[in-house]
Amino acid sequence: MHVIRIAHPWKTRIFTVLTRDDGMQGIGEATVGQLSNAVVGALRDIEPFVLGLEECHDISILRNRILRDIYADGGQISCAALAGVEIALWDLIGKSARLPLYKLLGGRSQLRLRLYANGWYKGDRDPTTIAELAKKVVSKGYTALKIDPFGSNWRTVSRNELELAVKILQEVREAIGDKVDLIVEGHSRFDVGTARRIALIIQELNPLWFEEPLPYSDIRGYKELVRSTGIPIAAGESLWRIDQFAHLVKTIGIRVVQCDPIHVGGITTSRVISEMTLAHNGILALHSASGIVNELVCAHISTASPHAILLERFDDLEKEDPSAPLIQSSFEVTGGFGKVSDTPGIGAAFSLEKLLLLNTEMIRRDQNLFERGWELRKADE
Repeated sequence: MHVIRIAHPWKTRIFTVLTRDDGMQGIGEATVGQLSNAVVGALRDIEPFVLGLEECHDISILRNRILRDIYADGGQISCAALAGVEIALWDLIGKSARLPLYKLLGGRSQLRLRLYANGWYKGDRDPTTIAELAKKVVSKGYTALKIDPFGSNWRTVSRNELELAVKILQEVREAIGDKVDLIVEGHSRFDVGTARRIALIIQELNPLWFEEPLPYSDIRGYKELVRSTGIPIAAGESLWRIDQFAHLVKTIGIRVVQCDPIHVGGITTSRVISEMTLAHNGILALHSASGIVNELVCAHISTASPHAILLERFDDLEKEDPSAPLIQSSFEVTGGFGKVSDTPGIGAAFSLEKLLLLNTEMIRRDQNLFERGWELRKADE
């Protein structure tokens, strides 16, 4: 098992490559950002369990060995390490069967996926500047976009800061018109009182959803917020256990579920969460804010899920990703829509030798969403 860590100006990439005895290779991803040393360490800890598998189909055995037999809760770190291996195993399974991942998950339920743009608002926190950037995104064919207009605010927000955030959203809405969906990102910033006040103010802008406005652990707050606003509340990207998602959809009543395949331990758990969401009349909008491999995984799962209405895509992210030229994605993106191909496995062509040339042990400070100016997403010098 090879573990490759590649520096990135937004979030350090972590890839895993498994090689079978016959030379066939599968690739996975374990990117979480900011805790890359911990994830790499966890991958080394679980390596004996991986090498002890008899065949690449033994995913359930591997999951039990990591999530049950290791008698410690490693949370998102353990799940990210598991995902890095599990995704690579699914890649091998698909290649062995000569089938794309989505066919192994039940087949194509959508001919193409509607995408929403993220990461496009890399400019000064100025309403006019951000509105112009929004126009450029829409001109590329996107019919939905997401923005966090709240700067570095945490828990509460001053009157001036709230007025600026609302003004940014108003200018963006005016720039993109009423036919383009607007998603408001909260990045777990606020307490429930502040989130309720924001939801009330932005409701007139008709946002498609208000995403993760509260810390994921504020169960009581989410229940109160869901019941006090007409705006759909989205959550789930920070969770890692199946029972947490069960609570999310059944008890809290979240209708837009945003699990991240890396955070929950891979494709198997993501598929379970997808079906759980469907059973509770929810909407699936997978969190895809890491590398090319995870984007492919999200695209395949969404393709096999009729209730996956949108897929996150970071606009032009590949231009800043050193690993992008070395991992060729088969995800066909045209304008604001994407389609998975019938390439066997997850559809990532790569060269292990070239990826290893970019491997680094350098500690790099990833983006801090509570630091002033984070929207510019400048690389740490």
